[in-house]
Amino acid sequence: MMKNQNGFRVLALILALFIIYSACVTTKNKSAATKFPAGYDDALFREHVRTSEAKTPEQEKLSFQLPPGFEISLYASEPLIGKPINMNFDAKGRLWVTQSFEYPFAAEPGKGRDMITILEDKDNDGKADSFTHFADSLNIPIGILPIAGGAIAYSIPYIYQFTDKDGDGKSESKKALIGPFGFKDTHGMVNSLTRGYDGWVNSDHGFSNISRVAGTDGDSITMESGNTFRFLTDGSHVEQTTFGRVNPFGIAFDEWGYMYSSDCHSSPIYQLIPGADYPHFGKAEEGIGFAPSMKQHDNESTALAGLAYYDAGEFPKEYQNDFYLGDVIKARVYRNSFSFNGSTPVAKSEDDFLISADPWFRPVDVKLGPDGALYIADFYNRIIGHYEVPLTHPGRDKIRGRIWRITYNRKTTKPEDLYLATAKELVSELGNQNIVVRMQAADQLVDRIGQPAVNEVKAILHAKTIAGAQQYVHALWVMERFTALTEKQLREALAINDPRIKVHALHIMAQRKNIQPFFDGIKNALLHESPHVKRAAAEAMRRFSTLHSVESLLTMGHTIDTADSHLRYTTQLTLRNLLSSENLNREVAEKKWSSADLHTLAKIMTGVQNKPAAAFLFQYLKDNSSLAKERQMTILQQVARFQAAEHTRDLVQFTTSRFSEDADAQYKIFNIIQQGLDQAGAAAGNEMKDWSTSLAEKYIGGIQNNWWYTSDVGMINRNPLVVEKAWNSNTRVIGFDSRGFKGSIYSPLFEVPSSLKFFLSMLDPKSTPEQSNSLQEVRLLSAEDNSVLKKEKFLRELDYREFSINWDLPQLAGRKAYLQIINNAPPVHGIMGAGGFLKIGGFEPQVIQVPAKSPSEIARLQLFALQIAGRYSVEGLVPAIKEILLKEGQNDF
Repeated sequence: MMKNQNGFRVLALILALFIIYSACVTTKNKSAATKFPAGYDDALFREHVRTSEAKTPEQEKLSFQLPPGFEISLYASEPLIGKPINMNFDAKGRLWVTQSFEYPFAAEPGKGRDMITILEDKDNDGKADSFTHFADSLNIPIGILPIAGGAIAYSIPYIYQFTDKDGDGKSESKKALIGPFGFKDTHGMVNSLTRGYDGWVNSDHGFSNISRVAGTDGDSITMESGNTFRFLTDGSHVEQTTFGRVNPFGIAFDEWGYMYSSDCHSSPIYQLIPGADYPHFGKAEEGIGFAPSMKQHDNESTALAGLAYYDAGEFPKEYQNDFYLGDVIKARVYRNSFSFNGSTPVAKSEDDFLISADPWFRPVDVKLGPDGALYIADFYNRIIGHYEVPLTHPGRDKIRGRIWRITYNRKTTKPEDLYLATAKELVSELGNQNIVVRMQAADQLVDRIGQPAVNEVKAILHAKTIAGAQQYVHALWVMERFTALTEKQLREALAINDPRIKVHALHIMAQRKNIQPFFDGIKNALLHESPHVKRAAAEAMRRFSTLHSVESLLTMGHTIDTADSHLRYTTQLTLRNLLSSENLNREVAEKKWSSADLHTLAKIMTGVQNKPAAAFLFQYLKDNSSLAKERQMTILQQVARFQAAEHTRDLVQFTTSRFSEDADAQYKIFNIIQQGLDQAGAAAGNEMKDWSTSLAEKYIGGIQNNWWYTSDVGMINRNPLVVEKAWNSNTRVIGFDSRGFKGSIYSPLFEVPSSLKFFLSMLDPKSTPEQSNSLQEVRLLSAEDNSVLKKEKFLRELDYREFSINWDLPQLAGRKAYLQIINNAPPVHGIMGAGGFLKIGGFEPQVIQVPAKSPSEIARLQLFALQIAGRYSVEGLVPAIKEILLKEGQNDF
């Protein structure tokens, strides 16, 4: 007989269960309507390690397909450049490129071999003919931003300021500006340095890394995995601008001032809401929930990089004001048009813009140039996956890299050298049709010319007629950056009928240190007919912590169209930030609100971390007994966190009364109250002792588990068996959790029927031959001698699989047996075990039952009962405890 190896472990200390997902790359089936270039083989694009061979740049060019009228040409390639990662243009029209030989391994400090190179097309033939190495000895540089007198760029582990004093295109010195940043994961890090209308530098922070950084003012931020942040060019201050997402890589601005960013995994494109919270692996929503996206995954993979917004005039009208986004797995560049539902952008997938038949094409960055062309950085490689293929794989290319240039009917505009432009010429360029030129002209006015340009810029604001909204908008921002924009000029801008000018005026007001003089204008803008204006006003209202602000925002909230998710979220986010003030929260609690406003406030308060908010919510719960259970539990958990010490008796009475027949709900609230008492250093009273004893009595013997496991990992602290729904059905399945332990799972004993049908759910990305031969097997074992009566072995397949197994067992019918589910698969993507994705269930006939509760949960509840028995010396629980321990010790198969 096989002795169970972990009977007592079920009753050991159980850690909380956290599901860890990997940054894996997944793809969907290609659209049947997509037309592919000659030689395209879909199977080659499903390989993590491409089996095709490298092509020359000339050969690769022949593999591309574009819409009629568009043409692609080679701008630069090896050996003149290495493997490009990020690109950016300077005010001369030159292309700056970060390139890496070191990737994916960070070099030892001081030993980096990577560089930043300036590319220039001097003869205007559409191909770079000048290559100047601006900085070398770098360590996987990614984000790059040319500025007056040099550049700002990221190289492990800092954002540096590089100085070129003599203007020869070569940096003489560098200094650490912001950092150090985490670089445990090297495939995202600090990327897409992009200057905004206000002159701040915006950046993405990539997957997995944890960074705590500060400006020279000492004000620090901490970022974990995907985030966005911004900083001043002198490094004096840094701010986090959004929270969450997985691996963002790409930033773009539009004419409204909205910032957009692409992301791997969570959603292809976001229009970012300042201060918003976005999804991330394992991250729970709070209060108002996660901020909305503008596009769900369609036919893209989850390995997206680079984002360009085409705000220029050289492409045909139908291709303007669209987003262009690279996909490094499917080897193509997507085009997404979009329209506004109110202030909410809704993206639409158009026909794939650029498709390659060469699987080595890896478009890691996409940029609009000042000439109106679209530039593509091609990290040309057999392998792109960071987790899908070992980082040491010899197939990773180190030397090939290309930059491609896309034009329409060869129509481009030769960019002016803005480094040589006068103030008057730069002011004229503020109205350029190309957003890249407009932004660079603004930066040149502020950074190079300075205060002598004020009068030229001021003339735009004082003109009797507005020559163009874009020029006026940029003039506003330039004057603000000069600290020369008066309150009168700003009010006049807000009074102009053009919604875009109003929006930018409101954004400037929101950044003013002294915002009080603009309160009436901002409040009135909440009632403007344009949802964009309303949204900008709602953002600005965060600065006014008054009851009147709360009332105004709630009133405006009633006018929001149901489809305008971005305006609704912005409004609720502002209310949440305002209500973080305990004094304002108390004022809100004293006022009588309509039923609709009460429900809105309660939703927002569940994300407010203070005691007055909890008090408001407790009263709301008492007054609204008809709320759905899930909603009540969400609110009650928040109340318990902040009211445990002061209102223990009330919380216990409320919970045991409202959820009298729901022990699991009581258990959750009990734990939160106990944590609150522990944090406050308060002792639990008799009401907590009596309540916990009652719960312990229900758990100590009321739930049973007959599924067991053995593992090559010593599971001293936790039981890894979980019950969940299968991937594509409602069938309950049991298996190891997503930490994927190797080992075996055993079913209870049963009498063998004449036939047995069951369901398997498994995930096995086929990465290497060694993994493809891994043992994954289901066995039917005799209860008498543990011999194998029947078995089914599984080969590793690509992606998720769900299937049924039918066993014909007439000769074994009536015998006692049990199932053994074996998983010895190696880790998936290096950070997660494959075992967590082999699960079994759906038995027919039902001779075996998948438990309603996960064994891991049962073990946790029984541990709770044991702890209660020990904490309060509950003698009445001792017999039940002895019985469980006896069963555990005697359990065998």
